[in-house]
Amino acid sequence: MNEETKEDVVPQKKGSITLARLTAQPTQNGLVQISQAVLPMRTAWKVKNLIEKAQKESSNFDSLRQALIERHGARGDDKKLVRDSNGSFRIPQENVEAFNKEIVELMNIEVEIGTLSIAELDGKVELSANAMQLLDTLLVD
Repeated sequence: MNEETKEDVVPQKKGSITLARLTAQPTQNGLVQISQAVLPMRTAWKVKNLIEKAQKESSNFDSLRQALIERHGARGDDKKLVRDSNGSFRIPQENVEAFNKEIVELMNIEVEIGTLSIAELDGKVELSANAMQLLDTLLVD
């Protein structure tokens, strides 16, 4: 994690996760793996609800991130946002500090998603150590 976010230092309560962790690719992969497991009905219901909350929060994050890009991004003569050679939106140097401050604030927002018991997953889901670390506040013994 970026040192500026202080993400790994801030303790989180069970069932909540920062938007930085929620939108990280290993977290998303882990949630997909959990959602694809064949589980007992009660557990499948909990997983479905958890995934729906996670998707809603990820979508909200994406909308706000896009709004920040719209506000701070470089624009061409045609008033459209400019992309660099990698396809990323370009932020002019004079806007970088403000953009970074706001994106870090957004990424550090903690959202309530819920928890799943590791026992409920009944050994039917294999997750990478990275995904487990990122999902640690959502998985309980």
